[in-house]
Amino acid sequence: MRIPAPGSPPGTLDPGRNLASYIDGLLLRGHLWYNIRPYDPEGVLSTIPAIGTTLLGVLTGHWLRSCRSVRDKATGMLVVGFLLLLAGQALSVWIPINKGIWTGSYAIFMAGMSLVCLAVFCWLIDLRGHQKAATPFVIFGRNAIAAYLFSELLSKTIRAIEVTRADGRRSTLKRYLFDTVYAPLAPGKCASLIFAVSFVLLTFLLVWAMWKKRWFLKV
Repeated sequence: MRIPAPGSPPGTLDPGRNLASYIDGLLLRGHLWYNIRPYDPEGVLSTIPAIGTTLLGVLTGHWLRSCRSVRDKATGMLVVGFLLLLAGQALSVWIPINKGIWTGSYAIFMAGMSLVCLAVFCWLIDLRGHQKAATPFVIFGRNAIAAYLFSELLSKTIRAIEVTRADGRRSTLKRYLFDTVYAPLAPGKCASLIFAVSFVLLTFLLVWAMWKKRWFLKV
């Protein structure tokens, strides 16, 4: 965001120092998700592009329910998806892509990414008939609540547990695992990606075991 929050230079995205955090501090003081820090991952300014994400999903649903052929649906999603990717990337020059505060460029870019992925799977599964390609998504979908609960519990657990390093410093288990296991594998963002993928795979193993036993958590 190029509009600076008071006391911060333009383009600052640090938690508590960007424009979204400043507005949340003015309007939601005492009601923030992180009351010990003046910001909220679901704040006032972030809600606007989040609504855009929802509306884009609704439009996609209408497109998929139309009477067009599967090929036309997949082609349309692929074209629009690439256009949104380009638009999000172009907009990021002025509004950086940032998931934490759900910037407009992030909403547009990820909508494009989602449409491209959906178009590919539509072509692969519905047109080419590779039904088995959908199995991992079916497994996740049948136990979406269990997957969410497990991932949240695991995330909070590895953040809450503290360990002592060899040099005497203390850190969270998450940071320790990242520094000792993942950071040596690849530089920076690549190591973070590997960590995220392994986290998803661990969650998948749980819901896969539940799926094999026909255990489904529903509300």
